[in-house]
Order: sequence, then structure tokens, then C-alpha cells
Amino acid sequence: MAHNDPVPTTTATRQLGAAVTVVTVALVLSACTSGRPPALVNASPTGVVPTSPIDAAGQLAGLAAAAHDRKYVAAYTISGNGHRTLLASLATDGTWEVNVDGGALSGGANVAFVGLRTGTYQCLLGGPATSAAGAVPQPPQPSPSVSASPAGPRPPSPSPPASTAPPPPRFVAPACVKVAAPGKAIPDRYDPMFEHIFTDWLAVLLDRDAPISVFGSSPLPHAVGACYAVEPNSVSLVPVMRPGTFCFAPDGTLTVAKIGAGTLTITGPAVGPPATTTLPAPITEGPAAPVTAP
Repeated sequence: MAHNDPVPTTTATRQLGAAVTVVTVALVLSACTSGRPPALVNASPTGVVPTSPIDAAGQLAGLAAAAHDRKYVAAYTISGNGHRTLLASLATDGTWEVNVDGGALSGGANVAFVGLRTGTYQCLLGGPATSAAGAVPQPPQPSPSVSASPAGPRPPSPSPPASTAPPPPRFVAPACVKVAAPGKAIPDRYDPMFEHIFTDWLAVLLDRDAPISVFGSSPLPHAVGACYAVEPNSVSLVPVMRPGTFCFAPDGTLTVAKIGAGTLTITGPAVGPPATTTLPAPITEGPAAPVTAP
């Protein structure tokens, strides 16, 4: 009766493994000598994962986040309704001041809007439509007395009826008036709109869930950085911001902004911010000055 010899399983396995190793090394050496690196299987089927947003809304949100944290002082020109100037000062403690040349009384008053912990203030700084602080309005002059004539004194003419209209308001400068409580909006009639670009609109631009549409825009004249067009969505009953085009440098500095009230263009490098903001004039009872003269 024939008997089969036992198979040396362990020895055969080792010999097979050694053969595979020799073949693998030979293939690797062949690839190296041919000038091509050995092919490696990519563990990620999706390839390279992007490290920055590729959509316009995401790119603008990143710039707006940088702008929200950026504190600086910069000067701008305002075009679109005459050539005026604007100075934005964003303090390190979160307070701010935006000075708008001709920003009230139909261009007749230079105005500053100041955001403090206690609220938002409108400060008149001067201009042809303002009265100097401390000036006392002159009462109307009486009519000259009736002189005697050869025929004798004439009877006095009847006085015109007294006017019941209130006297026109006096807008005193320099003086500040509180126009909004903390977290509340400035009434539209007092709002020149430019200060929003540096303050609350940034929070809208960096919110990916905000009801706005964002599109990449061709660069505006003199813009540094990327520009984006923003439109509030029609589904929002109250628009969260006004439409416009906004251009930011990579560090978050606003370089150009175009809104309905005009176009801001930066005039030079931004400089370091103050530690805090103080009112440029004493607080008074007002009245606040509207954007359009009454």
C-alpha cells in the first residue's frame, strides 16, 4: 500500500514569500532606474481636499471675518453725490467712529456717528447749516416807529397776524445726540448708511445663513483685493443690509465699497487704531439732524 509523503507546508510557505519579496524589490528597482517613481494607490478617492472656500459667499465670509476682527483708522473719498471725505476709526475695544463730510442737512453739516457701549450717537461737527454752540438766536427787530408828518400823526397800521408755525429747529455744533439705544437701529432719516459698512453689515456678510446672495464681481476702480456684489434676498421682509459691491484686502481692510449713497475709495494705507473712542462733543437734547434738510 502506497503512502504519500508529508508536504512541508511551513518550508514551502517561506520559500513562496521569499520569491514574492524578490519580485517586488525587482519591480521597485526597475521603476527607480526608469526615472519613474513607483505608483502608489491614493487612499483618498476624492483627491486633494480644498483648504479654502471655492464659492463667492464662502470667500466673502472669510474676508468679512477678517474685517470684523481688523481694527484700524482709514480715510476715504465719497463719490456719487459730489466729492466728500469719510474717516473710519475702529478702536481695539470694539467702539467706533465714522465721520462723514456733509453727511446731514443735505450736505450742510459735517457729522460723526459714534458707537459706544451706551448706544449710538450723532455728533454735529460744523458746517454752514449749523449754529455755533452758545450762540443766542437774535429776536426779530421791531418795525421802525412812525414819524410825525405835517398833517399830523398817522394811525398805526394793523399788525400782521402772529404766525402759529413753530420756529425752525436750530442744529447746534459741536454737539452730540443719542439716536439709538445699544443694539438698536439708527432711524432712517438720520442715517447716512456709510457707517454700516464698517460695523453691523460685516456680521451679515460672514453669516452663511444670512438671506443674501453673493456674486464675484470685477474689480472696482482703485480697489485692492477681491470684490463681491451682494443683494438681499426678496424672501426677507426687512432687508438685513443694503445692496452693494464690497472690496476687501486680504487682511480685511475695506478698500472700496459702492452702495446707493455713494462709493467709498480708500485714499492711503490704514494706520493703527486708538484704544477706545470718546465723543467729540458734549451730549445735548438735540434735535438730531436729518440727512435731508427740513
